[in-house]
Amino acid sequence: MQISGTENTKNVVYYFNMEYIYDVWSLKELIVPWCILFADDIVLVAEKKEEANIKLEEWREALQGKGLRINRSKTKYLRCIFSGKESIGEPEVTVGGEVVACMSKFKYLGSVIQSNGEIDGDVTNRIQAGWLKWRAATGVLCDKKFPRRLKGKFYHVAIRPTLLYETECWPVKKVFEQRIEVTKMRMLRWMCGNTMMDRIRNREFREKLGVAPLSAKMWENRLRWFGHLQRRTHDAPVKRIECIIVKVYQSLIEMSVE
Repeated sequence: MQISGTENTKNVVYYFNMEYIYDVWSLKELIVPWCILFADDIVLVAEKKEEANIKLEEWREALQGKGLRINRSKTKYLRCIFSGKESIGEPEVTVGGEVVACMSKFKYLGSVIQSNGEIDGDVTNRIQAGWLKWRAATGVLCDKKFPRRLKGKFYHVAIRPTLLYETECWPVKKVFEQRIEVTKMRMLRWMCGNTMMDRIRNREFREKLGVAPLSAKMWENRLRWFGHLQRRTHDAPVKRIECIIVKVYQSLIEMSVE
């Protein structure tokens, strides 16, 4: 959901969003935070379309009371059907009487979220972002006058963080790790002025540039992120989510909270 307003009201949009979301949270105790807030971009999560319509209407009325409005053209909704069964007879998702477009995937804060729960779109997005960074720095990375160790340090600072952005939360498969590793090795070869035709082992490029395998760095980042989560207080949203128990009966998912 995208919020827009006049020049006078845009300055207070973030403050108002925070005040409003705190008011909503104070009305009832939520086990899971079903509202994700970042500046003027808001994600509302609901289990049914009827519930989504109620939340959208509440936000629309509250925003109009403060001189703001929901941008209808940028507001989309995504439906996750993990059971594989389509619901019949459900109403459309609407905002102020206008039907909201349904998407199979959308990007939020740099991550691609898909309706089927897969991450192949996010992996492709990370690879494309990494190539954009690499092409912007080809004047340094492909220049033979620069030492290879210096190129490796530049890769550590600018390229690798882009490739591994938010991979801490990925349910990674071997095929995804291989795609990212192939992208990295192609970059390293070009940085050294070689190609696959030279038949040089990947280990030699990593030793020349002082670069570790990306699969190892992904595992390291996941462990570091896990440590951050473990140190959070018990009232933090991410710690409350750990209490969720998912039970599966005949392809239907039922969630209960302890």
